[in-house]
Amino acid sequence: MSDTEIQKPARERSKAYPGAPLEDCVRYTSQIKKELGRGSHDRESLAKAMGFGSVSGAVSPKIAALVHFGFLNRTAAGYELSDYSKSITDPIDERERTQAIRVAFSRPYLYQEILSKFEADGKIPSQLATHLHRFHGITDAASSSAAEIFVSSGRFAGVLDEDNNILRDTVVQKTEETMTAIDPQVPAIRASAAQPPVAPAPSAQHAPASGLLNQQRFEFAITGGRTVVLTVPSDLNQKDIKVIRKQIELLELQVNLGDEAD
Repeated sequence: MSDTEIQKPARERSKAYPGAPLEDCVRYTSQIKKELGRGSHDRESLAKAMGFGSVSGAVSPKIAALVHFGFLNRTAAGYELSDYSKSITDPIDERERTQAIRVAFSRPYLYQEILSKFEADGKIPSQLATHLHRFHGITDAASSSAAEIFVSSGRFAGVLDEDNNILRDTVVQKTEETMTAIDPQVPAIRASAAQPPVAPAPSAQHAPASGLLNQQRFEFAITGGRTVVLTVPSDLNQKDIKVIRKQIELLELQVNLGDEAD
């Protein structure tokens, strides 16, 4: 690098979070079903069906939010409405639709973390944006918006009241079996985000015999001489693979949105 060149600092990336309120996403889902149907669609078509002229930096996070809440799935050709979205667009009755909205609110892992963290207090604090930035991987610039979207979505789902109290009788705390009955690809809500993680095994060959700790460890070289370490249970099944794949798709969305903003 010459003396006149200035190295551009690495851009801080935020942890993935829904970029549009749940209420808006429910409306977008119905509009997509009405305008496009249930086939596979590209982002440009989705944007127009959602009421926008074209894909832009403001529209892309809204499309990503539809994925976060489980209304859209990624496909080889773009996106398609999920089977789960039928509970929104074609519900059997209002009760099914209401329950589907509450489950959608519980899908983003960040939202699971927040609810678990403040469940004992029974209320979401007014300083939620600060918590998101300091403890949950949301950038300072994005924290206020992420907090506002969470609160708005929680109220729409009937999980929070107007004072941000957590309504315990409506919070979706599902077991894996009941979540699977609603959507086979949705992981069960974690019991508590505060629980310490299981220590990773030193290697697949030396994993402890205990069922809880029996894990495999994989290392992958990526660009820039960096390494990704993946630790998974040794009894991984096809459903687990689908869940992991969905999380990687969300990560890909996050990276793509960041590249578009640069």
